[in-house]
Amino acid sequence: MNVTALLKACLLLLFSSTFLLFSPLTAQASGTPGGKPAPDAKTFKAEIRITGTVRDRLGVPVQGVTVQVVGNTATTTTTDSAGKFAISIPENASLLFTAVGYKPQTIGVNSLNMEVVMDAAEGNMQEVVVVGFGKAKKISIVGAQASVEVEELKQPVANLSATLSGRIAGVIGVQRSGLPGENAADLWIRGISTFGNNPSGPLIVIDGVQNRGLNAFDPEDIASFTILKDANALAVYGVAGANGVILITTKRGRLGKPSILLNYNQGITAFT
Repeated sequence: MNVTALLKACLLLLFSSTFLLFSPLTAQASGTPGGKPAPDAKTFKAEIRITGTVRDRLGVPVQGVTVQVVGNTATTTTTDSAGKFAISIPENASLLFTAVGYKPQTIGVNSLNMEVVMDAAEGNMQEVVVVGFGKAKKISIVGAQASVEVEELKQPVANLSATLSGRIAGVIGVQRSGLPGENAADLWIRGISTFGNNPSGPLIVIDGVQNRGLNAFDPEDIASFTILKDANALAVYGVAGANGVILITTKRGRLGKPSILLNYNQGITAFT
């Protein structure tokens, strides 16, 4: 009996030690790693679906407006041809509306159906540029053309054609000689479109008069400088503008006090 009682006591002690050894592991496995409590379901933010329409000040729907959540560029959509959009966002979020030609707007969401009015951006789109036989606002131009700032043309070079090289996309300038007085550059606008005896250079129009010299022209007299590149912009000139057109408008007198501008450049050429 004593042996049996001793054996039972040993087995009971062994099973108790085993339970105490594995019970912490069982408790940890029932929770999250590290023994941290499971997060409350209320900590996840619920998303709401927002719909709306974007119009301009005249009430016309605006297509292609980018709509995104402020601080989250991954949640983005655009308006369709009717100016409508739909997007799912977190609660208490704000939306950013951006479009070319309009001022960006940040609006807090306070309704499931939004009505957004975009304001036109004031800037260089309203700038008046010279086109064939007239002027037009830049926003209404559909042809390929480029305007050069007058200050960029005021460089210490011998002629104006050398100044244009590398400044305008699609314009190629090649300087064939370095002799004094013969360092003018040949200009091509988007390549050569005519062959044979026809001139391959662009048509130069200064104050409405065609085929006037460019290399002997003083950059200080230029008020605006525009280059027409594609067929849409060159249509009014016909075949004469097949190789592109350079439009130059000179300065005019204006009211006010007279002013005198003096520039002096000096250079020395020596044989090598």
